[in-house]
This record gives sequence, C-alpha cells and structure tokens, in this order.
Amino acid sequence: MYSERDGRVATIVLNRPHVLNCANEQWARDLNTIVDDLAADHQLRLVVLRGAGRAFCSGIDLTALAGGETTMAFFRNWETALRKLETMDAIVLAAVQSHCDLSGLSEVIGPGVAAECVETKDGSVIWEDHFYPEVIDPETGAVLSDGECGELVFTSLTKEALPVIRYRTRDLTTLLPPTARSMRRMAKVTGRTDDMLIIRGVNVFPSQIEELILRHAQLTPHYVLELSREGALDQLTVKVEPHRDMADQSDMCQRAATDLQRQIKSYIGVSALVMLCDPGTIERSIGKAKRVIDARARG
Repeated sequence: MYSERDGRVATIVLNRPHVLNCANEQWARDLNTIVDDLAADHQLRLVVLRGAGRAFCSGIDLTALAGGETTMAFFRNWETALRKLETMDAIVLAAVQSHCDLSGLSEVIGPGVAAECVETKDGSVIWEDHFYPEVIDPETGAVLSDGECGELVFTSLTKEALPVIRYRTRDLTTLLPPTARSMRRMAKVTGRTDDMLIIRGVNVFPSQIEELILRHAQLTPHYVLELSREGALDQLTVKVEPHRDMADQSDMCQRAATDLQRQIKSYIGVSALVMLCDPGTIERSIGKAKRVIDARARG
C-alpha cells in the first residue's frame, strides 16, 4: 500500500491486485500508518482511496484468516484508520471500481441481501427466496406497486436467528422487474425517510445542505444543523467550520458562509443562519455522524 500526493489531494492505493486488494494484517497496518500521516496535514482538501488493478477491495483475506494469520492487531489498526478517515478535515472519497453493487443491512443479514448481476449491472437483484421485499408509503404504511418510489421493507423467510418481519429500512427506493435473473431488482437508494426534516413546510434533507457546503473550498465537510422554534416559526442554524489553514482569513471564510446562506435559500427554499465555528470544534463522528440537533418543542 502506498500514497500519492498532488498538491492538496492525496491518493491512497490499496496495492494487492493479485488478490483483489483483500485486507490482511500488513494491509491494515500500512493503512493506519498512511492515514495517520495524512490526518496530521491540515492543508489537505481531498483524500481518495482506490484499489490497484480491477477491484477496489474484496474484503478480508480469508486465506490469512483461516490460517490463523489475522490477529486482533488487524482489527485494531482497521478500526483506528477508519476513525481517522471519518474525522479528518479533508473530504474522503472511495473510488470503487468493483464489478457490481452489493446491498445489505446488518439488522437483516449484512451484505448479501441483494447483488447486481455482472451481465447487466442494472440494479441489485433481491434474493427473494430468502428475503421478501415491499415498498411502502412512509407516511401511511400502504404497500406501493412495483415502479413506485417509497420506503423499502424486508421480511426474512429462511433466517432462524433473529428473524425480521416487515422491517422498515428507512431507505427510499423502487422495486424493478427482473432482467438477468428471475427475481426483482431494487433501484439505487435515493435517500432515507428518517433524514428528512420539515422546516416551515419545506422538506429538507441534510444531504442537500451537505452538497452545498462541499462546493466551498474554504469549508470542511463537517457540519451540524440546529433546529429551534421562535414563536410559530422554525429557525435553522447551519454550523460549519473553515479549514485550519484558512482560519486566519476571516473575510474569505465569511464570504463563503454568506454565499452558502444564499445558496440554501435559492436551491432548497428555506432561510438559514450560517454560523462559522472555530476549526475542530464541531463534533466528529464515531460511527454514524450526528448531523441534526432538533430542539423544537413537540406539541
């Protein structure tokens, strides 16, 4: 494994192409060392992970695992590297060049609930002999017809330990007819029902605001949306922070915040106050990031 630098962009190359870049103990150790070095460079704007050869990463090295060569050091290095990637100031992207998409939920079985066919690559095929899928209206719970977008629901058919019945995934997608296989497909997930906020009658997804934040090179990808209510009106405050090497350029950072505030109104349709915070003060994620603090009183 090695890293490449081009100005403020770094690329980490997973370099085990002969085994589709599967992860062993040395792989995890090298990743942790490289990420540790990159996380200390606050001038970085973008970190890209890619795999050498024809695959991104095919998972853990099963041969090493079966041979007893994978110790707890592997998991410690892997966990530490992931946490650093999640919390660094730079945007982190994975350049996945795998042959097909794979879908799964830890509550159902993990990876393997659905997989895209290499022949068609036109949506993940749901293994309906093991998992019965439905798409419902997230508001009413009514079952929708194939082709209509709604919330994906699963019932396990063969799972014996911890079966699930009409488990609501909160993922928004569409069920599609079969093509390469005899079972139905699911379209790419377009959003989540539990991410949606209703602010002054407007449906707002945090990902919409995140997309606007990422347009500004002066700002890190870390943010928090705070909702409050003054009288009868909802108030939205978007907390962002500048990159550390931009913190002393207050005029430029303030212009970015003002421009972001204008874009939120123009593109999403709600008024917001954009607040600049000191670098590193917005809480970093440990696992899934907590992006929304809703302090509105519930009546």
